Amino acid sequence: MKKMIGAIRWDAWVGDANPVGLEVEKTLSNSKYYHRLPFYSKFNGDKVKIRCIDEDTIKREVEYAYEYGIDYFAFCWYPHNSGLDIPRRIFLNIKQNLLKWCLILGTNPFNKEDADWLIKEFASDSYLKIENRPVIFLFDVNESLYKIVDYIRKKSNEYLPYFVGLVWNVEQAKSMNLLFELDALSQYATPGKDNLSYNILSSLEEDKWKQYLDINKVVPWVTTGRDKRPRFDNPVSWEICDNFVREFIQFPTILELKHHFKNAIDFSRVNESDLILIYAWNEFDEGGFIEPTLSNGKINFDKLEAIKDVIDKNLKM
Repeated sequence: MKKMIGAIRWDAWVGDANPVGLEVEKTLSNSKYYHRLPFYSKFNGDKVKIRCIDEDTIKREVEYAYEYGIDYFAFCWYPHNSGLDIPRRIFLNIKQNLLKWCLILGTNPFNKEDADWLIKEFASDSYLKIENRPVIFLFDVNESLYKIVDYIRKKSNEYLPYFVGLVWNVEQAKSMNLLFELDALSQYATPGKDNLSYNILSSLEEDKWKQYLDINKVVPWVTTGRDKRPRFDNPVSWEICDNFVREFIQFPTILELKHHFKNAIDFSRVNESDLILIYAWNEFDEGGFIEPTLSNGKINFDKLEAIKDVIDKNLKM
């Protein structure tokens, strides 16, 4: 099986379809953060609208991702009809055949009716599978999530889901691996603070891959940036933002990003991992994004171009 390169989708960019959408627009309202604005952003005077809620925008995202070597989107779960589910719903409705998709559970409540919907989706050719096993990422360790995982396993019939645990440290990796009987371990992102250099951050990340490998198979993850200061300037409602003034690392240079991404490919090849997970497609106000951005009225593809260059040189030989 070819290496499948995926990117996390954090689809809060829905404007007034959900209060969260207005909050995250505000986090990027200061001009010092305009370099993070996605290509579909619009200005209304000095106000910025960041709305990924129409078919044309989703189609362009899919085309850009596919063109530059992304194989799948890992959607953070948002409940049906929450407003935050709009990008996922449009993605599924356009019936494209370029990208696969899967879910990250544990980011929001997920009940048995939701599980029944997901199990039906397993039959779709577009749902990401490893040897016909549907991939599901798990974001959190808790009793309710365990019950849902158990329910999915029992109800999936001919499918045997492939569960990947997203953890933060070795201790959690050990406990989550044991509790959920995971197929692999990974991590949502690697945080840093106080302007930590990207070279140090990426080195710490690569050490984590090796540490988790002592516990289970590993899906290497690639943090492409981390800077939560926009949420310090304009706090959001779902987390405490007081310390975010220090939670930022240096953004990678193109060469640094290429080097780290190549190391992820090399690690996946040596350790026989079929998946690589990128943080992230569109975590703009957290600082992790590869989706094209606006730059002086033009669309900036620098990060995607870097990823494609590494893929072309290392996976298409």
